[in-house]
Amino acid sequence: MSDSERREPESPTLERLEAPFRSEQAMFKVFVAVALAAAPVIAAGLIISPLAGVIVLLFEIGLALGVRLSRR
Repeated sequence: MSDSERREPESPTLERLEAPFRSEQAMFKVFVAVALAAAPVIAAGLIISPLAGVIVLLFEIGLALGVRLSRR
């Protein structure tokens, strides 16, 4: 038997794995969401102070965690 004939059967779990984003449109939505979340952090960091940018970032992280927990 050659090596190509002795291949092991693929695992059923490997067949179920899919790409995390099904299309370019889904990836674009993620990109827009990240850009919209980053804009206030960058603006606060540049206009007010870096500490204000960190505070806005922590607020956004807390808000995202709260939304995620409320959807469970």
